[in-house]
Amino acid sequence: MLYFNTDPEDSDFYDDLEFFGLAKPIEQAILSAIRCGKIDGFLRYTDDGAENSYTSTVQVESLKAWFTERGLKPQFFFPAGEKETPDYLNKNHSRYAPKLAAAVNAWLATSETKGKTPRQALEKWLRERAAEYGLSDDEGKQNNTGIEECAKVANWKPEGGAPKTPSSEPAHP
Repeated sequence: MLYFNTDPEDSDFYDDLEFFGLAKPIEQAILSAIRCGKIDGFLRYTDDGAENSYTSTVQVESLKAWFTERGLKPQFFFPAGEKETPDYLNKNHSRYAPKLAAAVNAWLATSETKGKTPRQALEKWLRERAAEYGLSDDEGKQNNTGIEECAKVANWKPEGGAPKTPSSEPAHP
């Protein structure tokens, strides 16, 4: 089974898993999730009407999102070295919040402000990507309040103004 990073054609593996009782619960949970619409897929049935896990199919991204929501990272679907997207930035996660993702991604992308305050640079980045994060309507009109809120959250220099000049006077205790 792919969940265990093993070739599905390896029949000995299935026998071992059946003995330890690992494969059936996972298989049933996935079939149940398909049935309930929590995983996008297509259930197929045997001639006697039973669900057939060998011929049923799933959408891989949907299955990965389902695993992620449960804190599961099977190696086959999440190989080592693959950059992992945090849940709060994963558009497929059930608790994905576009404004949170916008604020975090703006913060990550805006290290150089090139003569602007951090907030100005963040707002510029957000305006350029407003549609991607639901910060504009269907006609492209930007949600200025939403953009300003995201920039305010991501702003690493909320006091504003020009950088403070270091003083040569010793600090008083």
